[in-house]
Amino acid sequence: MKKQILFTLFIAAVGVSNVWAKTNHDPAWFISKPRVYLPTPGAKATAGYLELTNKSKKSITVELKEMKPFKHVEMHETVKENEQAKMIQVDRFEVLPDTKLELVPGGKHLMLFEPQKPLKVGQKLKGVLKLNDKTSVIEFEVIPRETQTTEEHHHH
Repeated sequence: MKKQILFTLFIAAVGVSNVWAKTNHDPAWFISKPRVYLPTPGAKATAGYLELTNKSKKSITVELKEMKPFKHVEMHETVKENEQAKMIQVDRFEVLPDTKLELVPGGKHLMLFEPQKPLKVGQKLKGVLKLNDKTSVIEFEVIPRETQTTEEHHHH
């Protein structure tokens, strides 16, 4: 009986550690709130967001490589130029040691172009990120557009 209980606890612990490994490839950083807005009907683009907390003593560079079913992906940053907000495409974001990168509407964000099939709320999408020189697959959830505020944009 004791052996069976210990075996069950061992299997449970392995299961938990596997979930941790799949979602937090490195204990020095973690990602939370990975989400993509459901594209509006007929739209060819939408945006994605997340938070990445860097608990390490080194900077982390973040690059978005792909997200299926989108044909093309980019990373954008909103900057002010002559009192106008302007989006610029960037190759990567840098997360300094002991800081958090927040991808948010009206700021840094992921742009996702030309979905190759319809998306639905609650659907899980696999985003491929390159963090420093390591590839990580992060699961993003498609969320309804009604959760946006009026300040958010998606006019690209």
